[in-house]
Formats: sequence, C-alpha cells, structure tokens
Amino acid sequence: MEHRKIGFIGGGVMAEVIIKGIIEKKLITPADIWLYDIDTLRTNYLKQQYKINIAIGNQELVQEVEMVILAVKPQVVAKVLQEISGEAWIGKQLTSIVA
Repeated sequence: MEHRKIGFIGGGVMAEVIIKGIIEKKLITPADIWLYDIDTLRTNYLKQQYKINIAIGNQELVQEVEMVILAVKPQVVAKVLQEISGEAWIGKQLTSIVA
C-alpha cells in the first residue's frame, strides 16, 4: 500500500466517522491523519480519541498531507478554499463531503 497522509478540514461527525473507519480498517495509521477545525474542544477530543495530528491552521494542514478531505459547513466553503489556494496544491488531491 502506498504511504499517504490525509488531512481533514472540519472535524464534525462525518469527518469523525471517516477517521474512525480508516483507523479501524488499518488503511492509514493515526500518525498519517491530520485535522484542522476552528473548534479547539472538538479537535482536542479527536486528538485524544484517535491519536491523530492537529494542524494549527488550514494552510499547515495542506502542506502536511497529500489528500485533503473538505468536511465543513457549506456556508464556509468559499472562505476555506480561499485560505488554502496557491502552490501548496501541486500534486495533491481534494475531496469534498460538503452537503
């Protein structure tokens, strides 16, 4: 299996379900999963529960991973995409689970 790092922008219920499944199926180790969410209580919970990495912001997350899963509310998508635009995306994938 190819070694890849995955990042989640947004740490809600859907992101947690995917993270849990990835770890349980041993598709990727927790050390290869990154997350950023504006809710620090939520990110602290997810870090403690799943032993994943927490980024200090969206830009750091994009720099650390090869694939980003966008898991935010629809009303903040444009803002997040503006924050993470630029050269950091060369050779990376973006997947959205936004409703």
